[in-house]
Amino acid sequence: MTSTRTPTYQVNTDGLLEVGTVTRPHGISGEIRVQVPPEYATALLTVRRIYLHLGGGAAPRAYTVLGRRLHQDVILWRLEGIVTRNDAEALRGAIALVRAKDLPPLGAGRHYPHELIGLRVVTVDGAVLGEVYEVLTTGANDVYVVRQVADAADEQNARRNRTARETLLPAIPQVVQSIDLHNRVITVILLEGL
Repeated sequence: MTSTRTPTYQVNTDGLLEVGTVTRPHGISGEIRVQVPPEYATALLTVRRIYLHLGGGAAPRAYTVLGRRLHQDVILWRLEGIVTRNDAEALRGAIALVRAKDLPPLGAGRHYPHELIGLRVVTVDGAVLGEVYEVLTTGANDVYVVRQVADAADEQNARRNRTARETLLPAIPQVVQSIDLHNRVITVILLEGL
């Protein structure tokens, strides 16, 4: 069985967002199965172009989406130029990406995980807790993993170092007071025990 990678939820310098991995072909007509995070699944049904990166030094290759559907816990994509099972098999293990700007906007008060990564987190009293490093999707609510970063030089080390001081914040109205994407800041109230 092919292992799947967990997407990083970060937009690269080309504006591409990693959204999953091609796990295998589906059927004999060139459809590919792509394991995607559930919080992106519905939005990915609207994109008209995906990019597949097979690794190495090559740039991701763009494909026009001819058909798409949810099937169990994956998206099945039919792509222009991929018409046989062998064509689809050649894409096994490829990293699937989309242009972040191609994702449909979410309703008021809702945000994609990639929009939150790197946002500064402050309390209503102005204390800086750090930056959102990761968004964990749980059954009840998302949890923001906030890492404390002393300065810009420490930021790179903190992103690589899993032992950096972390605060887990439940993404619930009692904690998250506001999310300002324009100013890249989340304002929170710390509940007892956080």
